[in-house]
Amino acid sequence: MDQSDGHAPDASVNASPVIEGRAAEGGKPDPARARLHAVVMAARYYGMELAIEEFRSIEVSDVPSAASLSTWAQNAGMWARAVRLRWRHLMRLREAGPVVLLFNNGGAGLLVGSNSEHKVVLVRDPLAPEGEPA
Repeated sequence: MDQSDGHAPDASVNASPVIEGRAAEGGKPDPARARLHAVVMAARYYGMELAIEEFRSIEVSDVPSAASLSTWAQNAGMWARAVRLRWRHLMRLREAGPVVLLFNNGGAGLLVGSNSEHKVVLVRDPLAPEGEPA
């Protein structure tokens, strides 16, 4: 995912079709499921198990907000904070573990690496099969 203008609004870059999320029943992408799975995958990286069934959103929206996902992770004992990041900030996260990115279209991805020389970040689809590359 290359961003030529030097920054991305929100902690969400415009999602390419590759990372919009797998289709739910009926063939439509399921952004809520992608967001929940992204948090579960990040937790698993740090040795914690979260159950999607434990997520209780107090929102009316079908898509969990950054704040509600952050609260869910915090309540499970993780460090989490909802922040907006610019593209240049993503380049600095080389040494970090996976970072949950929430996209403007409601989907999510996991930032799993970056290459500042080529201005590219590696994003994994949280709904992709286990062995699929970022």
